[in-house]
Amino acid sequence: MNHYTIRKIQPSELSAVDFSRAETGHLNYVFEEASSDNRPDVTFQVLHDGRSLYVHFRVLREQSVRVTHVGYQAHAWKDSCCEFFVQPKEGLGYFNFEMTAGGSLLLTYVEDPYRDPSKNGGMRKCTPVPFDQGGHIEIIHTLPERIEPPLEGMTDWELRYRIPFGVFESFIGPIRPEEKIWHGNFYKCGDETPKPHYIAWAPIPILNFHTPSYFGTITLE
Repeated sequence: MNHYTIRKIQPSELSAVDFSRAETGHLNYVFEEASSDNRPDVTFQVLHDGRSLYVHFRVLREQSVRVTHVGYQAHAWKDSCCEFFVQPKEGLGYFNFEMTAGGSLLLTYVEDPYRDPSKNGGMRKCTPVPFDQGGHIEIIHTLPERIEPPLEGMTDWELRYRIPFGVFESFIGPIRPEEKIWHGNFYKCGDETPKPHYIAWAPIPILNFHTPSYFGTITLE
């Protein structure tokens, strides 16, 4: 099983975080049958200060970057997008942070990802995180909010964001200092870009990012 350690730092402004202190994870699992020939090189780094997570994605050589969905809870996965799915407490639900290259965030708390035909294929139990919580997550992005038409050639871009533990705790209760073992996965996609691609950190058996039984282990230092 994939394992990642989130190292601890002192509280910091997001723009000042030294991510060189973090372990670097690589997205190496490509869904070949569903992806184009676009193979961006994607890495992630995560740090924590005991009350927040600091997340950094770096994308190198993505072809035809496109962003047309803008705003909180926009359909981020359809554009050039990086995703962080995290389950702070085993046995409870997980949170999916899906963010476009332009910094637009889709965020939900998923307790049962089963696709229910009676809900037009929607998840059995999935709750959007309200704007007064998720809408104020601090985000830094290196590309414009909207990119249309798609950029020509290959582009490098980055995302940084800070997630206060309070976003989690409003759904799963207090996160105690001794709760160090979390689970999760990291993804890169672009469903409706000129060069669709699907890449994961922890391998999953089918093209469905919502497979928590295959999440990797995440340990908070």
